[in-house]
Amino acid sequence: MADAGEVGGDADTIRLARDSGGEVVILITVALTTMLAPLNSTMIGVALPDIMGEFATDLAAGSWLVIAYLVTMASLQPVGGKLGDRFGRRPLILIGLLYFAVASLGAATAESLTQLLVFRVQQGIAGAIALPNGMALVREVVHQSAAPAASVCWDPPSSWPPPQGRLSAAC
Repeated sequence: MADAGEVGGDADTIRLARDSGGEVVILITVALTTMLAPLNSTMIGVALPDIMGEFATDLAAGSWLVIAYLVTMASLQPVGGKLGDRFGRRPLILIGLLYFAVASLGAATAESLTQLLVFRVQQGIAGAIALPNGMALVREVVHQSAAPAASVCWDPPSSWPPPQGRLSAAC
């Protein structure tokens, strides 16, 4: 594996994080970034009946809002990771988050189902840029001995659902 400084220019980010205790800041940022994908899917699933009513559409058409987002994000993550290898993980995370914010603003102001679908695809592209680079940056920044504990912070989708399920079942 090539050094981050050679491939993506993240050597300064990694050095600064390790020297200044910035690992925690990076973990928090990546954890919040990682939560975007499942949170966004859950929100659209809950809002889908209202969206279908607002745009006078059926479930088949409305379900494309979920499918387009997930397929776009899942299929483009390898591309997003490769871009991070080439241009640096930190810039790609920031670009992905900014792109996601702009696409979310567009989705919130969409006036038709078609517009909303276009913005959902844009959100999927943004997520595909940010997510793989966040996970890779954590792997590079966090000291090897702390990696298992850090993975709980930066991988919420795989580490948090069982407790949430028990909590929701208890309510």
